[in-house]
Amino acid sequence: QKWADKTSWGLGVQYDVTSNFALLGGYRIEPQVFIPDGSADLENGPDAEAYSLGASLTVSKIRLDFAWQRSKMQYFDAYFSNTNFAYESQDRLLSGVTLVY
Repeated sequence: QKWADKTSWGLGVQYDVTSNFALLGGYRIEPQVFIPDGSADLENGPDAEAYSLGASLTVSKIRLDFAWQRSKMQYFDAYFSNTNFAYESQDRLLSGVTLVY
């Protein structure tokens, strides 16, 4: 099987509660490069959906970002004798530090 050629896209929002504190949210599609066995669509693999929530705090010249992300993916592997339902779910805690000039 060849690898799937996919486009990834996402959307994020930031709401500034104060000048130093913001709430973050996002959604994105994470395409997979593999094509499941027995798939009727031989050009595209499954997609994983990811949702994220977070917060950003700026103290002096340092910005601290914290977020939680949940992604899930599901697809079918179809064989001659059976069909398997595959499901994957991941939770991630993300953090970042940025120097603000």
